[in-house]
Amino acid sequence: MALGFFRRRQKMVIIIMVVLMVSFMVGGYGVNMLLERNPLKDELADTRLGPITRGEFLMARADVEILEALGFGTNQYRAQQWPMEMAFMLVRSAAGGPETPFVLLLKEAQASGEIVATEEVDGFFRALGFADESTYKSVASSLRSSRGWTEQGIRRAVANWLMIYKAYNNATVNCPPSETELQVTCRDVKEQIDLRVVRIMAKDFVKDTPDPKPDDVQKQFKTYRPVYPGQSPQPLDMGFGYRQPGRAQVQYLLARGEVVSRVTEPSFDTLVDYYNRNKDEFYKEVPVNPETAPADANAPVPTKRVPLSFPEAKQQVIERLREQTVSARLDELVGLVRKDLTRDLAVGTAPNMAYSKIVDELAGPADAVLAKPLTGLKIANLPLDQAIERLTRAADISAICFPWGTHGAQTLLPSVKVTLTGDMTVRGALDDICRQVKFPRLEWATCVGFSNVIFSVKTSGQGIDFFPVTVAETELWTREQFGEDRVLDSCVANPSGQGESLAQTVFSVKGLSTNPRETAMVELGGQGPRMYMLGDSSGQLLWRLVNIAPAHVPQTMTPEIRRKVTSDLKLAAAMNLAAKKAENIRDAAKIISLATIAENEKLDVFTTGLFARRSMNMGWSAVPGLDELDTAALVAYFIPQAFELMPEDLDANAASQTNAVGVVPVPAKAEVLVIERNDYQPVFKQEYEDYWRLVVARFLNMQRYERTMIAWFNDKNIRIRTKFKRTGG
Repeated sequence: MALGFFRRRQKMVIIIMVVLMVSFMVGGYGVNMLLERNPLKDELADTRLGPITRGEFLMARADVEILEALGFGTNQYRAQQWPMEMAFMLVRSAAGGPETPFVLLLKEAQASGEIVATEEVDGFFRALGFADESTYKSVASSLRSSRGWTEQGIRRAVANWLMIYKAYNNATVNCPPSETELQVTCRDVKEQIDLRVVRIMAKDFVKDTPDPKPDDVQKQFKTYRPVYPGQSPQPLDMGFGYRQPGRAQVQYLLARGEVVSRVTEPSFDTLVDYYNRNKDEFYKEVPVNPETAPADANAPVPTKRVPLSFPEAKQQVIERLREQTVSARLDELVGLVRKDLTRDLAVGTAPNMAYSKIVDELAGPADAVLAKPLTGLKIANLPLDQAIERLTRAADISAICFPWGTHGAQTLLPSVKVTLTGDMTVRGALDDICRQVKFPRLEWATCVGFSNVIFSVKTSGQGIDFFPVTVAETELWTREQFGEDRVLDSCVANPSGQGESLAQTVFSVKGLSTNPRETAMVELGGQGPRMYMLGDSSGQLLWRLVNIAPAHVPQTMTPEIRRKVTSDLKLAAAMNLAAKKAENIRDAAKIISLATIAENEKLDVFTTGLFARRSMNMGWSAVPGLDELDTAALVAYFIPQAFELMPEDLDANAASQTNAVGVVPVPAKAEVLVIERNDYQPVFKQEYEDYWRLVVARFLNMQRYERTMIAWFNDKNIRIRTKFKRTGG
């Protein structure tokens, strides 16, 4: 009866056996395949080489996983030396997963009739690092026990990839570079030029241009109305545009790490505990025998490590702990502010007034501290920071947060020396210091949470704001303007430096986001997530999105746009004047040198140093000193004109010529460059034939091979080449 059952259902039994065999080879996919109806015949896609079934996709996925488990395609350094592995890494990086390109490449290889011998599979394992059969057997056994892969399945996966790579090698044509290409490439990467450069700025000629006519203003506006400003990639375009980008306005409260760090130190117990746990890290090097000098004065002196005592190491310990101490103090301060903010908003405080109200409540009078008498004070010619420290001790307070540093146009160094003698109050001492260092008279306040500390504040337009918390509000700014702000451009959503920036968060809001699928991270009028200011001036930011103006094409000229159009037309006219000035300088410099002309005209001149047309990867070189060439288009525009100044005749006995000087207008930067050849380094024929011809030929062959490989194993190209079309789920 049983045999009869199998005879009547022979076809079904064969299918089940095949499924079991495949599932055994591909590991955990067997159960899923059994649940599908006849998976080996379930067509999921069509190609010019025939249909692809679900089973083939699953087998391809298994092949990829087997190769990865062997360590293939996981070693970037090895892949740089082994093109076959680099090709596999390209397949692995396919956006939609590696199984589709793998199965399509395998279809191609099978159609081309490639055959892989057993010896080639063995060679692959040796190249992968399996030096002997016992190592290979050990790995195969491990993979079988952990993943269910048989040795036959492992060797099949390797053979399939070898077949794919052989098909690629046989399909590509290795055409060596021509002699002309070798010579031109060698010239591009080895020939160098050094330039003298003078910048002629169009803005310097704006005052000499007439106001544009109304018709010209209208024409300019109509022409560039739909264009965003500065978006043209063309170097000869001045980047005019009056399409209005999206703008946002934010109000923020900043807890300033720069201020907090001046008045915050770890507790004594914290310092001692850290020192005791890390004593080995605090030492000094002293000579082993300080009384014996080495025979050779240039010989290194033998030294030994001597542990530092806690008093000796204290300042180092403070610096080690400063960042985390300030961070913890900022957390406390922002926690206090957020608590007050929640309270104020709950009782109806206007959101636009809430931050200012909090700062007003944090600030307190410093009259009691300022009135403290100081009897017989003696501070003689001490640096400012040391003088303030001594004054703090004399007043018996915790800290005086004196605002040395840069504030707008004023800079005060803590190393400036001051002197204080006699009887005075703290207020009198601070006023005297300001007079000595030629600083404005400072106003002072206390701050909740900072016991017995006074801070510099700005009151009624007087003084300098150096309070732990400050409030500010932007205008309606573009995303680029947010990126130019010292505070807001430094803010991200995570103290580790990861996460969205403040600008990303702001411009995710509906009405500003350019991606309709993007989830807004803030609401108009709402509080944004806390931000962390990174860099030299750390801090934490609470903020709210006040207003937005979506991007739009203006239908009429507003007064602001009219001013911009007028300014642009005057700048374009000034650019013409700058070009004429540059041409006059060029003509004169051909005879008496650009350096002399620049000196006579009181213009700045600088030299770039030697640079080539291209780097060895064939990208355009960077031009030293010319930061305005900040796009690939500008570099590609400038360099060929610079190398027009190379001499045509390298004969040392050739007749002398005029100085090699040129003019390069750069409208995209509203300037004109006058350039003069200062020096050059040619490539000589013998040097090329003896060495560089072979080097360049090898480089070009390698570059072509890499480009061909990238193109061949590119997922999109594979799908096009095989006419891939998905037909099933």
